[in-house]
Amino acid sequence: MAITRNVGGADKTVRIIAGVALPAFALLYGGGVLLRGLAGVVGVTALTTGLTGYCPFNSLLGINTRKESQGNNVLLTQATRGTGISSTPEKPSDDIPLTQENRALLH
Repeated sequence: MAITRNVGGADKTVRIIAGVALPAFALLYGGGVLLRGLAGVVGVTALTTGLTGYCPFNSLLGINTRKESQGNNVLLTQATRGTGISSTPEKPSDDIPLTQENRALLH
């Protein structure tokens, strides 16, 4: 079973900030043991989901705040522009004429 990332954007940023701030606030400003423990658990959970980009509760509820990026395709296209390398698979017959020499290479 593949785990699909479902936390991104502002949601990810807020989780990371809350994950650091909640335990720090609880330790610095005290409170009861229950309050500190709760702040620690919520903070570590928020930090973990923010850093990994995956939240099991989001999966259960069908929530996905991560936008799928096309960045890799764009970078590959820009890096290979003018080199004859294509980022999309093509049939060999589309760009290579089938001559006697090419037939010999195929066998």
